[in-house]
Amino acid sequence: MKTRLSVLLLACSLGLLLTVGCSPEAKKAKLLQSADQHYLAGDYDRAELEYLNLVKMDPKSGHAIGRLGLIYTAQGRTGRAIAYLMRGHEL
Repeated sequence: MKTRLSVLLLACSLGLLLTVGCSPEAKKAKLLQSADQHYLAGDYDRAELEYLNLVKMDPKSGHAIGRLGLIYTAQGRTGRAIAYLMRGHEL
């Protein structure tokens, strides 16, 4: 009986750990890595979305904000580019 209870508790604990997911820092790191890969591949639309999601999670991410500025520059979106580049430089 005790062995069954121990196994059940262990299974519940593992299930809980799996459903909780990654820490916020791990999620940000994974998102940044993916965004950087899209950026380096020249897929600016996908990179932009991921950098914007990252900025929502971490408004002080100078790397993401700076990259958004570079994306907007490459796309000729000068007004947005200047705002993001200035903010990225401040951070």
